[in-house]
Amino acid sequence: MSGEFSRIALRCPLRNTRRARRNTHRGFTIVELMMVIAVIGIITAIAVPNLIAARAAARRGWFQATARAIGSSIEVFAQTNRGRYPMDGLFFGPPGRNAAKWEQDSGMPWIGFDNPSKQPTWSIDYQVHPSPVAPGAHYIGLCYSGLRGAPADASITNNASLWNNYGLGQEIPGDRRLIFIFHQGVPADRICPNSTCTP
Repeated sequence: MSGEFSRIALRCPLRNTRRARRNTHRGFTIVELMMVIAVIGIITAIAVPNLIAARAAARRGWFQATARAIGSSIEVFAQTNRGRYPMDGLFFGPPGRNAAKWEQDSGMPWIGFDNPSKQPTWSIDYQVHPSPVAPGAHYIGLCYSGLRGAPADASITNNASLWNNYGLGQEIPGDRRLIFIFHQGVPADRICPNSTCTP
């Protein structure tokens, strides 16, 4: 009997000690939570601008490579259509405003804004307008407004003062658009008169 009593007596202090230890556990204080939130905010403030810059650099590189591919396809189109280039696109649409003909004659599907899988990231506008450096002729170029903060209007390529410095896909300072000029002065008779490039 005495042995059993002693065992019970020994168990009680241990049980009370465990209960006391359990009672000492606590959660985060307000100060600790605020410090964690502040650290997360600092890390985010440092990381987000770098991510945005990296994304913009990737898009610039993508546009330059894509513009060269489009330029090659434009020349293929011209060879297929008796030396005539497709007419101006319409609101980021395909060159010549005819997606089927463009793809058939150039061998390249259009990847501009009118392609639902690319909206609105790849906003490429194909432009054929009167050339400011060659009276009576037309320039042929691309304008890309897919960078963060770039305006939606893509009519900047008719500004010839920008062609020499930024005409191969570089970013226009303060504007965020990219331009790529293929031809500065193409005779009007070498531009397709309509979407089917006939007669």
